[in-house]
Amino acid sequence: MAGFSAYGTILRIDMAGAGNAVAELTNISGPSVSVDTIDVSTHDSWRHGAVVGAVTFTNGTNVVNRVGHGLVNGNVISFQLGVGGALPAELSLNRWYYVINRAADTFQVSLTPGGAIVTFTDDGSATVNAHRAGAFREFVAGLIDAGEISFEGNLIDVTQSDEIMDAIVDRDVLEFEIEFPEGEEWSFDGIVTGFEVSAPHDGKIGFSASVKVTGEPELV
Repeated sequence: MAGFSAYGTILRIDMAGAGNAVAELTNISGPSVSVDTIDVSTHDSWRHGAVVGAVTFTNGTNVVNRVGHGLVNGNVISFQLGVGGALPAELSLNRWYYVINRAADTFQVSLTPGGAIVTFTDDGSATVNAHRAGAFREFVAGLIDAGEISFEGNLIDVTQSDEIMDAIVDRDVLEFEIEFPEGEEWSFDGIVTGFEVSAPHDGKIGFSASVKVTGEPELV
């Protein structure tokens, strides 16, 4: 909620166990809530992508055969069995292999990029299909960041500014409550990250502040 006109809105801060009215707010910006994302892509969690096609194996030369396979060195593939299919004994299902030594219609595989050739002692049997690894990273939603709230207003009790400054120096977590004229309330814990007092005008001392919200706010 950016640029919210907040005339008649009261800010209370619980300092030393007293939820004193500190200021009458004139403007509020925030909170800007966001969600962290976590990259869960690993070698073992790649998804099966496009099907390369049915392949055969030649144990004498340790090559995988597929006419016009279209793979390049470094591609990541896995093998899946069709009806009646069997892999050579040294290869495994649900394991990712790197393409090496590719030719137009054959290639070899390694357990690491550009690594040693995986050798096998039998040809397996049809049908075995090769799959590319999916090329897209995968993410899950992580923790929610409640963001920052900024506000401006006029101090009701100027002595509270000293306590707010002390909170900045001590890096305290304070309890905030914003009371709107219509009866809504915002309650949240936060760390004051910025505080500025302006010169008195018309008998009022203006201020601006920014607060980093910690934990889950109650915005009702």
